[in-house]
Amino acid sequence: MTWIDVVDSAVKIGLGALIAAFSSFLLAKKNHDRDAEKERRRRSNELLELVAEHVERFTSASLVYWVWVGDAIRAKNGLKRNSPDTEKVKAAQRELFDAFQEMTSAEAKLLLLGHKSAQEKLRLYGDVVGEMRKRFSSSPEEVGEDEIYEWRAKMLNARAAFFDELSAIYKK
Repeated sequence: MTWIDVVDSAVKIGLGALIAAFSSFLLAKKNHDRDAEKERRRRSNELLELVAEHVERFTSASLVYWVWVGDAIRAKNGLKRNSPDTEKVKAAQRELFDAFQEMTSAEAKLLLLGHKSAQEKLRLYGDVVGEMRKRFSSSPEEVGEDEIYEWRAKMLNARAAFFDELSAIYKK
């Protein structure tokens, strides 16, 4: 074997090893990137599910408030015989106030994930509930039966618009 044969074999082996190492590197990088993206999507979906839970706790508190305060307004307006227990009304008011923290947390998660449109719809939902609370507490004697039900419809429509947006994000 001559020195040319040795150099030729060394170059062939070296190039083969270099090509194999480069291919392995590219494959490992691709697998790592795919795993990282998969983990990011999994975590993003977990946060979106937490947002949905926060919003549902807020919705529950909002509906409890709507029921108790609506009953109190009906009783004041003579549309209902028995007035609800004032402690239950006050508890519903406190629970609604506390539930706004859930909304703030949900909004923060949406902004963290970069879903500004969903955050804006969530803010609109919270604003509808806030306006309902203001209307019911400012002059309840002026609130009629139809308006009580209109506020419920507004609240549920704003909730539905938010969940339509959240669902579209979740499906991507």
